[in-house]
Amino acid sequence: TCFIVAENSSRIQKKGQELILCRKCGADVADSYYLFSKESPGAHKIEYQNLFGRKNVTVQTLVNPFGVPFKIVTAEKARCARMGKLHETWSRHRDQWLRRCGLHADFTELTACVGGELDRHEGSAVHRRYFYITLLREPVARYLSEYRHVKRGATWKGSRHWCQGRTATAGEVPPCYTGESWRGVTLEEFASCPWNLANNRQTRMLADLALVGCYNGTLRHRSAETDRVLLASAKRNLAAMAYFGLTEFQKRGDYTIDEILNDKVAWKHPAPLSSLTR
Repeated sequence: TCFIVAENSSRIQKKGQELILCRKCGADVADSYYLFSKESPGAHKIEYQNLFGRKNVTVQTLVNPFGVPFKIVTAEKARCARMGKLHETWSRHRDQWLRRCGLHADFTELTACVGGELDRHEGSAVHRRYFYITLLREPVARYLSEYRHVKRGATWKGSRHWCQGRTATAGEVPPCYTGESWRGVTLEEFASCPWNLANNRQTRMLADLALVGCYNGTLRHRSAETDRVLLASAKRNLAAMAYFGLTEFQKRGDYTIDEILNDKVAWKHPAPLSSLTR
């Protein structure tokens, strides 16, 4: 398989002798006019071939984290496409443009925000198909991890808690502490705050909060019925995602994503997570 490393371009100008096509879907990905030599320090092998009507095209062999070798050529301009039409953008919460959707935005916030932010980021309004993926963590370990994070002084002040076109009010999401942070909080104090956002966080972040009146129905007026609605919504959203997995089995999940997306994605792995937390 030949991969192309390139800048994205909204249109391919057919100036060269040949078009470079995707071997999977047949879409034209780049014009050979834009090929150029850019050697990677991570290349295991570099050779020069006559390709696409050009002489001495630099072809490099790289190896992904799974030990699979693949070859690349480099181009100054290219268009990443799937099935010949869809422009593909991979995003994560660390991407600067996506941070405008809020700190660790939940499903409700992302689905309402991503389309508009992508339009602004790419400079045009287009119809897109979104593929959401997520990882779940063992609930007790996740809760204790958040507790230790807050105990060290972390806050969620950057979160917008956006739902149905507005941010949650202070009355809907009241703070559990006074001052700049909750540094030094005990586990008993952390667990005793009735509107602590750590409670049932995974379900809330995966559900459609509009079904229960947004944050008005998830914290201050929480009930067995709202919990039931949120859990059912979270399960539906998970079932509709392209992929979801468990943090305890990240490497196994990577192979599953490769099969689902019919692609090879290079992932960087942290230390394996267990049911314990630091």
